[in-house]
Amino acid sequence: MAAGTLYTYSENWRAFKAQIAAQYSGARLKLASSPPAFTFGQTNRTPAFLNNFPLGKVPAYQGDDGFCLFESNAIAHYCKSPAFK
Repeated sequence: MAAGTLYTYSENWRAFKAQIAAQYSGARLKLASSPPAFTFGQTNRTPAFLNNFPLGKVPAYQGDDGFCLFESNAIAHYCKSPAFK
């Protein structure tokens, strides 16, 4: 079963879409939304983050297999897809 991490800041309504989709599909979605895992304006500007997500936008999703996505609708769609399970 695939799993991954959602990088966002707390109370980001765009990230809620992915969380809801993952919950309905039974997918495993870890949330990195507070320090030290994620600090908005700092973590999303690090070279490591920008290497995976060149625009530095959040929410951003990184699968345990290294697959990366950004844009909330794309992440939500992926979380409810059979590929995520």
